[in-house]
Amino acid sequence: MASSTPSVLQSSLASLAALTATVDNVSLTASSLSQTFDDTGNLIDTVELYWNPIGRGGTFTTRVPNVSNWQAIAFYQLGLKHATVEGIYDGLASKDDLPPGPTAPPDTGFLPAGPGTIPLPGVPPPV
Repeated sequence: MASSTPSVLQSSLASLAALTATVDNVSLTASSLSQTFDDTGNLIDTVELYWNPIGRGGTFTTRVPNVSNWQAIAFYQLGLKHATVEGIYDGLASKDDLPPGPTAPPDTGFLPAGPGTIPLPGVPPPV
């Protein structure tokens, strides 16, 4: 009997397709499951996204925790990193020179700091 529940791989591919369709000027080229250490030294599972800014050189990586809403976290983190990369290409001396707004707050590390700053699916990123 065939299962009607999509496999993890099918779900991941669908998530990547959705991210590719919604992130402007970014081409997602690959993804992989990995692990890294969090701020407390615990080993955690992650999803690594490899991407290129369209019309620019270079391949970049965005790493997010492999949790149930990793796609929302990836969308937010990829937007932050993409804004920084575009700013560098446009000649900004520092990421601190990026204009304020939801796609360009200062990078706080692996995850946004503070409660409620990781966007959930369907909820816009904090301003």
